[in-house]
Amino acid sequence: MAKTCIEWYSWRWTIEEVFKILKKEGYNIEASELEYASSVKKLSILIMEVVIKLFLMRLSYAELELELSADPALQSRNKSSLTTR
Repeated sequence: MAKTCIEWYSWRWTIEEVFKILKKEGYNIEASELEYASSVKKLSILIMEVVIKLFLMRLSYAELELELSADPALQSRNKSSLTTR
């Protein structure tokens, strides 16, 4: 039950961050002075594309990167180049 509550709260926090980007601390969509609902919808879709990219960037930086050595690949490549000559 506690894990479920934490998971729901984390989703709520994510939604709050989206609204923060849409409103005062980001694109200030409320001050856009657009007259038609279709215009507000189009602007919101454009902004949401940016929001998704920001969240994807944050997720990619949150994961640890594996440090891979190129030595084994180079060694096997050198062996194959030696045998073809």
